[in-house]
Amino acid sequence: MKKYLYFIIFILAASCSSNKGVYWCGDHACANNKEKEAYFKKTMIVEVRNLDKNNIEPISVNEKILNQSESKKKSKIIEKKKLEQEINFEEEEREIEEQIEIQEQVIEQQIEIQEQEIAKEEENINEQINLKQETLNIEKIEEKKLSSEDKVVELEDVDSKNFDELVENILVRNSTRSYPKINDIPK
Repeated sequence: MKKYLYFIIFILAASCSSNKGVYWCGDHACANNKEKEAYFKKTMIVEVRNLDKNNIEPISVNEKILNQSESKKKSKIIEKKKLEQEINFEEEEREIEEQIEIQEQVIEQQIEIQEQEIAKEEENINEQINLKQETLNIEKIEEKKLSSEDKVVELEDVDSKNFDELVENILVRNSTRSYPKINDIPK
């Protein structure tokens, strides 16, 4: 009886051990039993491959071709991404250059406007200076006239010793002048 018991335990252990093989449905591993059964019904073939690390099977020609095509696809995708990045970088550079050009144009316009304003201010200042010089020249001329009259009076004063004559000369000189407005007070 012990022998039967050991035999049953051995069979159960052997049947419960995991299978190190993988079912293949064509060119890929079957995801689950339903896929395996569907593939079997369709083709009447299901491969079992062992996954032992020591038992490495050589890669078939089909797998080599598939691997090469996948690597070519990956390299093409990488090249496309690089090209897109370069194109995006070039577009960004163009946009930055356009913005810089626009800013330069705005700055140039502002400089021109400021130069025009400065030129107008200089013209106004020059006009004011010219007006002041003209008024100063007129005042100098009037002072010269007045001073020449004063000199004449003074010379006459030196010549005349009579007080009455002196008063008459002053009255004549002041008769041509305007009188100041005494009541006109600025606020």
